[in-house]
Amino acid sequence: MRKNRILGVFALMAAALLIMLGVASPASALPVNSSYKYIGTAKVQSQLGINNQRDLDNFLLSDTPKEILIDTDTGNVLSVEKTAPDVQSFALTQNNFCNALMVRLIGSNKVETGFSGNGVKIGQWHNQIRFETYAIDKAYAGWTTGDGVMRTTPTLGPWSVAVFNKPALVYTVSAQRY
Repeated sequence: MRKNRILGVFALMAAALLIMLGVASPASALPVNSSYKYIGTAKVQSQLGINNQRDLDNFLLSDTPKEILIDTDTGNVLSVEKTAPDVQSFALTQNNFCNALMVRLIGSNKVETGFSGNGVKIGQWHNQIRFETYAIDKAYAGWTTGDGVMRTTPTLGPWSVAVFNKPALVYTVSAQRY
């Protein structure tokens, strides 16, 4: 009997020690990463203050420099991260000059195509992996999925970079400058 009582006390002390160390706590079973959260399908940086889809839509239209990862099959935003303003660079492209008053596409082969002015341009730009808005007020790019479904990026504000998760056949670019 005394042996069972000693074992019982020992078991209680061990359990208390495990709880104090956090080993037996259910919260310790899962790692916590509070630097990101999900809004729908989009993984966003927590410090951006985005709490719902409306906040995310407003952030995409804002002039905050950002990088947006786009799922080319669904058109969904997969992730959003704030970037430094200097990530956008000026570059020469296939006989076109890209500057802050243009939008540009970048292909998987690193070929860049710039678009200036207002309106919509229809064409076929194969294997595109990035769409950058620079100082353009509102812009979007459209592409077709492997099964022929047409998708577009969200309408993006200035200084946005949309990164496609795989190369896409872009068929339209729209830019609007006020």
